[in-house]
Amino acid sequence: MYKVSSPSLVRPLLDLLLAETKPITPEQFSFVIKQFSLENVPNKFWLEEEMQEHVERWHQFGWRELADTELRQIQASYDKRFFPNGSLALPIPSVSWRLDFLSQLTREEQEKAEIAITMHALASFRQCMLARDELLVLDWQHTCYRLNVHRGIHKAYRDEWAKPILSAHDDLAYLAPDFHFGLMSMRDGSFHVFGDVFHKVFLRGLPEVAFCNTAFLRDGAN
Repeated sequence: MYKVSSPSLVRPLLDLLLAETKPITPEQFSFVIKQFSLENVPNKFWLEEEMQEHVERWHQFGWRELADTELRQIQASYDKRFFPNGSLALPIPSVSWRLDFLSQLTREEQEKAEIAITMHALASFRQCMLARDELLVLDWQHTCYRLNVHRGIHKAYRDEWAKPILSAHDDLAYLAPDFHFGLMSMRDGSFHVFGDVFHKVFLRGLPEVAFCNTAFLRDGAN
């Protein structure tokens, strides 16, 4: 496992590696190690160190890990509210999209769409949340958080987001503490927004790169 010596070198290194169409030879890899001052560190040490750096950075942007005791209480209410019969029951009013088409786009197009959706969601939440309020960010397979959306997130980068807005392989939910509004990004490619005021705010100025010509449902029906 190799570690990049400086965060500023990450993007150039990724660009170099992604530009390669053939497997990198040992000679080329040696050049990369020297060029980017890569440090060979044990896997476990690297993961723990990098995670600690991320956690400390995320705190600066309003992320706070949920304790196990909080999660148990939240999960019971969450299941009762959203999965009363074992399947998702969206609150009304709600709007839903299928965003699995994003996987068919080029890498550049995907990144552009994901950034647009992320920043649009952030702006929408900021219009509906008081400065002291926190969202619940729930990913039941991994760490869950509270998030103050007013704490200074500026970009759709991993350094500022402990959790993405768009799901990759897990069900994600960004919810008001009372569950009255929020959004859900599901592993099946569906994307749901609900709440009387929040869904109206979200529908204003939708980024065309992600939602243009995308069929959606209102209140669970066409």
